[in-house]
Amino acid sequence: MDFFVGESSRFQLITGHNGGGKSTYLQTLAQLVILAQSGCFVPAYSASLRVCSSIFTRIGSSDSIEASASSFSVEMKEASHILTSVSCDSLVLIDELGRGTAHADGLAICWAMCEILLDMEIRCLFATHYFELCRLQAKFDNLRNMHIEEMGSGGSQQRRFIVQHVSSLKALQLKAESHYGLKAALLNGISNDLVKRAEMMALKVDAALKLCEDASWQSLKSKRLWTL
Repeated sequence: MDFFVGESSRFQLITGHNGGGKSTYLQTLAQLVILAQSGCFVPAYSASLRVCSSIFTRIGSSDSIEASASSFSVEMKEASHILTSVSCDSLVLIDELGRGTAHADGLAICWAMCEILLDMEIRCLFATHYFELCRLQAKFDNLRNMHIEEMGSGGSQQRRFIVQHVSSLKALQLKAESHYGLKAALLNGISNDLVKRAEMMALKVDAALKLCEDASWQSLKSKRLWTL
């Protein structure tokens, strides 16, 4: 597993399979940075790590019963803390922000937060299932789209994944249409009949969204609004 967060890739959007290692990828980087800055051995073939003044993370999904806060409320409190406390030398690791609410609201919040962190030129790894966020690469030069891809096949003990840079938005769209969530449901015991029915519905949703997207894009082009 390789990491590279340079000037041209300060902000990285990471997409991939459910259970494909996105969270592990983020957590591993945090551990390596902490080990290096505390003077410990770094388990890597080679490493050149910039000093971080702080590491901020938003990882995991759970409510807070004692605070009477839903999982989404906890996400927003953590996101707010990051935005008000981050500095130019910070490392920010965000995993699946916005999944505790409606798709449109979660996507909108993620999009806006990505824009703020990109404008601040913060080093950030942002793992997400919102493939729509990948379109930000058309607006920001220092954003890199990364995708975790499964290599080969076999049982759970033989599964291997590779993290790769994907520059083509068309290629990323095809990955989004793979419906990783449905595959994960099948692997975790959901019946074949239910998953097949869900696949039919997912195809209809994809078709409807594509029509809306095409219409919106034509409208933007006619108004010469090239930035989203």
